[in-house]
Amino acid sequence: MRLNVDTQTAPQQTAAMTELRRRFFAQAGNSASHFGVSFERMVQHLWDARRQRAPLPIRRIGNVDDLVHVVACIGDSERAWRELTELYESWLVRRLRREVGASTAVLVVRQTLVELRRFDACDGACGSLHDYLGIQPLRDWLTGRVFQHMAHRAVNLQQPAALTYVHARV
Repeated sequence: MRLNVDTQTAPQQTAAMTELRRRFFAQAGNSASHFGVSFERMVQHLWDARRQRAPLPIRRIGNVDDLVHVVACIGDSERAWRELTELYESWLVRRLRREVGASTAVLVVRQTLVELRRFDACDGACGSLHDYLGIQPLRDWLTGRVFQHMAHRAVNLQQPAALTYVHARV
């Protein structure tokens, strides 16, 4: 099933939406209630993201719970952002500090999360939460954004990534 109204017949569209609704309630019912995200809001997020890409096969959306969390963050839910930070910041810092050291890792992760929240797409470098489609776990997607953010900053300053953030701290 694909989210592509242009090429699907009405029965295919109905089946795709039924499957997505089943996954929404099975995988993310508690999160949806917790964050106040409706099925329709999640679908709107997918439709908006789909406009810029090829059709999205429903079967590839395996992380509906994470998708609901992202939709709540996009809606600027304070609770969703607080929980996103609590769930992922320390893990992202641990992952990045293997590459650049502890203080630089903290700085890069926090800058990335702040820029994602401001929706400025990390100056075009690391994307936006609007790009998250639930295809991969949110933790992995955020890890990619953090590394993209770090690489973008290093290129802009024409310095190795680690040096970029050491100088930014001073």
